[in-house]
Amino acid sequence: MIVQSDKSFSAHATIKIAGPDRPAHVLLYKPQFEAELPYLVAFQCALALRTIESTETARFDLTSTPNLQADVQRLVSEHLRQNISKIPAAMVPQLVSQFANGLGLQLRSMPVAIRVDAMLFDDFPALRPLQRSSIERQLQEAMQALGPVVKAIAPKVIVDANVGMSNAFAKFWSKCWGEPQIALPFIAAGYNEIGNQLIALIESTFERMRCCTFPVRWTNSRR
Repeated sequence: MIVQSDKSFSAHATIKIAGPDRPAHVLLYKPQFEAELPYLVAFQCALALRTIESTETARFDLTSTPNLQADVQRLVSEHLRQNISKIPAAMVPQLVSQFANGLGLQLRSMPVAIRVDAMLFDDFPALRPLQRSSIERQLQEAMQALGPVVKAIAPKVIVDANVGMSNAFAKFWSKCWGEPQIALPFIAAGYNEIGNQLIALIESTFERMRCCTFPVRWTNSRR
């Protein structure tokens, strides 16, 4: 596996699985997160293993509907018009793509990330300090969606979907660390119920109780 830092990389880390056009797995990470690299490598490798070891029939990709871009375009344009936004019209396509792609990525990655992180928390306690550092940063980033800047440019339905998933993520870690205050910003903003519903869905896929009051048996949770 090749591990590379990438200054232009926007996320924390990602892994590209080897294939016919790629002779080795390639893991990219943002250089300012190098202190957490052991955790990031473990996390990304666990994600890759889920894909590599699953059967072809168990693999799937989320695909967008043909009208996704048009629907998001309509929502964004209407929202900006109602809020008398000063955002240039030329920036709207970029916002539309960012919102549509961002929600799709969050929907695909968050439930799997919780499973992988639960496994790492249970089985590799030495990584917990680095894991916590990374997760706390992610939670801080997620809370930006609660601020006025995001709400001024993003339609409510998009904000609700994003923050609802972030609240489930926060609720997971509040249980894992025994710190209920972690999810309070999302709860106070009115996302308690959707967070509970999403966490219940995640719990329903696990088969054995271990950390965080979640059943997280690694061999039975690759779904």
